[in-house]
Amino acid sequence: MVSLVFLTLGLIPILGVIVSSISLSARIENNLIAANLAQEGIEVVRAIRDASWMSGEAFNQNLPNGDYLVAFNSTSLLAYNPSAYLKIDSNKIYSYTAGTDTLFKRRINITNVPSACNCEIIVISEVTWVERTQSRTARVEDHLYDWR
Repeated sequence: MVSLVFLTLGLIPILGVIVSSISLSARIENNLIAANLAQEGIEVVRAIRDASWMSGEAFNQNLPNGDYLVAFNSTSLLAYNPSAYLKIDSNKIYSYTAGTDTLFKRRINITNVPSACNCEIIVISEVTWVERTQSRTARVEDHLYDWR
């Protein structure tokens, strides 16, 4: 009977550590996914800017001020919808069109910095999600310049 009590007292803290580590690993996974989705948003805007340059347009031609959505294969900015969740398909590709809803929402904010040269854009990619009733955010900011 005494050994059973000692065994029980030893297992309770171990169970607590196991539950805590499972919760922590889920949180780390969501943080990593959100950080990558935020960076992807910046890269898509940069690709849209580069496509404008290649076609001979001004570098900020297709990047007006405002909030937008982008998917990995976007060739233009999509109208912002604050209730739009990113979806993931069977190939593990995130988009707004196919797959099942995820926890994540992404907002791209573009600001053309007023200056004499009109040569700087600030792009902020923000991914938000709710984890255990707590709102979380991953935010990436980049400055794009007309260096040509």
